[in-house]
Amino acid sequence: MRILVVGDDPGLATKIFDTLTQEGHTVEFAHDPESGLRAATTPRRFDAIVLTRQEFSGEFKGIRAPVLTSNDPADLLARLKALPDETFRYDDVVIDFRRAEVRRNGRSVNLAGKELQLLRYLIDNRERVVPREELMRKVWEYASDTASRTIDTHVAWLRQKLEDNTQPPRHIQTIRGKGYRFTAR
Repeated sequence: MRILVVGDDPGLATKIFDTLTQEGHTVEFAHDPESGLRAATTPRRFDAIVLTRQEFSGEFKGIRAPVLTSNDPADLLARLKALPDETFRYDDVVIDFRRAEVRRNGRSVNLAGKELQLLRYLIDNRERVVPREELMRKVWEYASDTASRTIDTHVAWLRQKLEDNTQPPRHIQTIRGKGYRFTAR
């Protein structure tokens, strides 16, 4: 994980830094909330932000990465391990949902926001047939009785970007008259 540690206590920050780097994490350090916020909002994205003081937390509202407060390195490690895995891999595709990045064969794949949301929903419900109506409600937030070719269009785009062969598709399957199913096999 790539972690930003924000703290004004050099001793505690050093303990946290040492513990995290020994666990194999990439760690950057900011001495105060202002420099930490600047670092957190740069294009270098962090998987988590660790604050050494609870008082700093107000500064980091709206940051996409999980923000944890801790002054105990052992407790912090347990809490970092408990964060949900935001990376999903299948075949030659790697999806980092936290960073909204998709790579196929090591190359970046540009997905629109709704394409990524649709893919996430299908992956979260993998091996299950997801009815079109459910996708309309959960991904597009439309009434389930809304008639639209939007789902079909977005599924076709995802297949073009992520499948080797779209006829028949291997991973994003159409279950005729029922909906769609994602399978990683």
